[in-house]
Amino acid sequence: MITVIIPVRDQEEALLRTLAALAPLAAQGVVADVVVADCGSRDATLAVADAAGCAIIEDCADRPSAIRAAVGLARKPWLLLLAAGDIPDAELAAAAREHIAQAGLSGLPRAAAILSLPAGASFMRRAALALGFDMLGHSAPQARRVLAPRAEAHLLAPGKRRWPGARLKARLARIEHDPQKWTPLLR
Repeated sequence: MITVIIPVRDQEEALLRTLAALAPLAAQGVVADVVVADCGSRDATLAVADAAGCAIIEDCADRPSAIRAAVGLARKPWLLLLAAGDIPDAELAAAAREHIAQAGLSGLPRAAAILSLPAGASFMRRAALALGFDMLGHSAPQARRVLAPRAEAHLLAPGKRRWPGARLKARLARIEHDPQKWTPLLR
């Protein structure tokens, strides 16, 4: 049903947590395969991806080129862009299934941005982020977690316009990352 795409750089621990969270979704048939696109990791990130049976793309110049290369390896009609450290769960799987079914009924495939919240975020912080996400629109640079049909794969790469797609109501937990490790991916 879905190919998961995860661009990474020096994130072995975070990737391990994300891949462990994806295992039950693969057992349910929601996730069919995972493509890890690496931007020059010097730690054991690639070994983690290889041990988990992921398709691997090495030596990508930056996040946009990593995403484009991963789309080329994707085998399924729907793509889910995640970040290492995201913890997808049954709620996200159900929301993704429902979104894909609705898109199939309408005949109009539409990408959906997914709200990502730090694990352990306070109720007020979650509420404020959710309100901004739902009311103000989600700009493409912040749409780092996206579910999209292959026909709309161009929406996975960062852009400068407001998010044109739908918004999934499922909240995606994530572990906090070292911002230093993310800087090279945010070009």
